[in-house]
Amino acid sequence: MNTKILRLVFILVIVLVGAIVYANSLDNGFVLDDRFSVKDNTFIGDPANLRYLFDRDHFFRGTREGTYRPVTTVSYFIDTALWHYRPFGYHLTNVLLHLANGLLLYYVLRILLGASRKLSGPGEDGLWPARELIPFTAALLFTVHPALTETVNNVGTRHEELMALFYFAGIWAYLRAVTSGGTVAKGMYALS
Repeated sequence: MNTKILRLVFILVIVLVGAIVYANSLDNGFVLDDRFSVKDNTFIGDPANLRYLFDRDHFFRGTREGTYRPVTTVSYFIDTALWHYRPFGYHLTNVLLHLANGLLLYYVLRILLGASRKLSGPGEDGLWPARELIPFTAALLFTVHPALTETVNNVGTRHEELMALFYFAGIWAYLRAVTSGGTVAKGMYALS
């Protein structure tokens, strides 16, 4: 099988299986800390409050969230603008973030393991993309692992999904920078 087609199949499987596993969370209401982070948080309901995001004193007076995580709060602002405190949209964002993390992990591991090179082994053409299977399996396990259920289902723990997103994206950008040359390398170094 062509490596590009195999890679596309792996990506689709990671996304589809992950979406199926977490689709049941889309019908959930707000749970646990979601009440403080979103449901009772009028701060995120008014776009004018965006200007206070980096004013720590005002932020704590304006919300009962109890944490200062401006990137997470911006994501709540966006969800509130789109979904108006309807839980479905907030859960959808968490699922999409988690699927993106699974894909980023797949790409990071592919680069680390040199999966872009074909290796000798079994197969009709004498070449086997064996190193594709390890990143795929690891990313799929990450995407469906039950230990991450709370992070995906609980909107109030979105900061963990966002942390993973920036972590994996930073590693991916760095690895792309050191494995490519020219302008791409400079841009990826800047991103990482």
